[in-house]
Amino acid sequence: MSSTTAVGQRIALWTAPEEVAARLGGDEFVVLARRDPHLQDRLTALRTTICAPVTHQGVSLTVGASLGTARVTRSHDLSAALGRADQKMYEARAEAAEAVPRGPTPTGGSGATTRRASPAPPSTASSSGWA
Repeated sequence: MSSTTAVGQRIALWTAPEEVAARLGGDEFVVLARRDPHLQDRLTALRTTICAPVTHQGVSLTVGASLGTARVTRSHDLSAALGRADQKMYEARAEAAEAVPRGPTPTGGSGATTRRASPAPPSTASSSGWA
């Protein structure tokens, strides 16, 4: 199973029945979450769930996640809310990113350096919104 498929499945399992989850493309997903006083705790649990290793073709892959949220009210434009959540996600990614050397490549090369998110809690704009 690919890491993107695994992440999508993990988000779908996390999403409450009255909430909506969608894949925007590539490795970007969005959730329209209900107002919930425990949303911050749920987002932390989601991030932990997403970041569990994924086995793909016999290899354990490290998965990282950066989350951004934005509160949406009836008077907000959903495109603007997605933009705010996207900005928060990039801010969280910038704060948590660190260079991680990969191990040897299958051909014996030294591997490349990749970026991943550290296990810091998600950045949020409010206690409810998009993740």
